[in-house]
Amino acid sequence: MSQENETAKGKLCFVVGPIGSSGSEVRKHSDMVLHAIIKEVIDSLDLSYEVRRADDDVRPGMIGDRIIHDIINSDLVIADLTGLNPNVFYELGIRHAVGRPTIHIAKIGTVLPFDNSGHDTLFVDVTDWQDIVRTRGRLSASIRAINDPNYRVSNPITQSNASYALKSSEDPRDIVLAEVNDRLSALETKQLAGPWKQRGRRTHVNSDRLIDEFIEMFMSRIKNVEAENEKVSLAFNYGELLGLDIANVRIKGDKLQFNASGRLISIALDGTEASILFDDDGTASVRMERR
Repeated sequence: MSQENETAKGKLCFVVGPIGSSGSEVRKHSDMVLHAIIKEVIDSLDLSYEVRRADDDVRPGMIGDRIIHDIINSDLVIADLTGLNPNVFYELGIRHAVGRPTIHIAKIGTVLPFDNSGHDTLFVDVTDWQDIVRTRGRLSASIRAINDPNYRVSNPITQSNASYALKSSEDPRDIVLAEVNDRLSALETKQLAGPWKQRGRRTHVNSDRLIDEFIEMFMSRIKNVEAENEKVSLAFNYGELLGLDIANVRIKGDKLQFNASGRLISIALDGTEASILFDDDGTASVRMERR
């Protein structure tokens, strides 16, 4: 067994995230994620992982050195982004830089920074048993995928390095691919997820323009998100990105509804249509449909 990764079982799954003091709400959340989700999933898989969190480490030496060592050398890192802890994002950046498998998890409602919002994240409500069970299933699938021989790590740094390599290539085909990738990234950044058909009357142009951008961006992703709690988190994330005041997000029948900048927004969970309603009488001012 290599000196870099000495564990009792052969492979190391290192968990990074806010730990908090004993008895604190932060610690309760962290312990639920560790014991009710991560360890339950690892124990159910016959993949020979040992799960380790920094406060479980009894090895002698500087704890900071051991943490950095495990971040770099672990076979798998699971990063809990709940609370947007600066140390966690520092550690996550190191892990992304070494290009090794990483899974993101966060408390439902966590608004992720823009650079991380495009990375698949498992959002969970640790107070909801059914949600814990669903998250276990998704985590299990993610770990199995990582252990597939054909799996390739993808994160903001690996994507940037790949794009730079294409641009530096002398092969004209690589240069064209790099230009196409840049254009696609620009489209995604500007949230040009259309096309849309729009009907109805328009008021408060500036506010409505942001709401339209929000809907276009949100609808382009919602159809690929299965869990309802992740659809809710997606609404908060995109609202934060565009500077919209998103509130009262809830699932109502086959619609996701929320308030944004004085409007009631209703979006079909299958991503086919959306309505912008007046708060006072519920009359639809604008309806949008995907072509």
